[in-house]
Parts: sequence; C-alpha cells; structure tokens
Amino acid sequence: MTRTSDKYVHGTLAEKIEYDVYEENKVLKAKKIHKQNRKIKFRMILNTAFIFSLCFIIIYRYALVTELNYEIDKLGRQYEELLEEKTTLEFELEKGMNLAKIEEIARNKLGMVRPDKNQIVNVSVPKDDYTVAAAEEKTKSEAQGLFDALVYKINSFASLLY
Repeated sequence: MTRTSDKYVHGTLAEKIEYDVYEENKVLKAKKIHKQNRKIKFRMILNTAFIFSLCFIIIYRYALVTELNYEIDKLGRQYEELLEEKTTLEFELEKGMNLAKIEEIARNKLGMVRPDKNQIVNVSVPKDDYTVAAAEEKTKSEAQGLFDALVYKINSFASLLY
C-alpha cells in the first residue's frame, strides 16, 4: 500500500505551486483591493442609476395619466356647457316658432304674399307613409322571431312586385 505524502507526486504532472503574489506584497495587495472596490462601486452606481431611471419612468407615466385625466375632466365640463347652450338655443328656437310671427316676417321683410287660386297646384299624396311603414316594419320584425321576420320580409317584397 502506498502512502501519499506532500512531497511525492504520482504520475508525470507536477503540482502547481500555490503562491499568491498579492498576499505577500503589500503594495500589490492594496492595488488588488482597490481594483475590487472600484468594480463594486461601479456596479453600485449602475444599479442606482437603473433603479432611478425605473422610478423616473413610473413617475412620468403617472404624470401622463394625471394630465390626461385633467384633460378628460376639462372636456367633460366643456361638453356639459355645450349641452346647456344647446338646450337654451332649442328653447329659444321653439319660442320663436310662432306662425303668426313667421307670417309677419315673410310679408314685411321678405315681401312674400299669399298665392292666388290659379297659382295653387294640388299634389296627390299616397295614403301610406313610407317612413311610418318602415318604422312599423322594424318594430314588427324585432317583436317576432327570426323565422317569422324572414317570412314577413319575403311577403312584403312579394307584395311590392304585384
């Protein structure tokens, strides 16, 4: 049985001498420590800058959201003011729709006169009002089922052809 000792080397490879230049030389050791400290300080500065930039981005986004909320609120107030102005104008328009007043303005300011009997032309208007019929058709088709609405549409189309 062979006993391993520190001085005997098995095989052809010699062990590396564990000699650290930085441990024995004080100047080199101080330079090594200073170099490591510089790397650590640089990493800390980069990490701090990164965290600061993330915080800045978050604050900037919140500022944008707040600004947009103020703008939405401002536009909402403008919308309310315009609605109030619209209702006021509609009221004044309805108030000014007096037929006697319109006739007076037409005669006095515009110089209009009532037509003579020979100037009147009678126009025959069909009894069915298509706008009312279309509105009734829409409500009928909404009230019935899908199949019934389809049958109703086909029948109304066929009645137009004949």
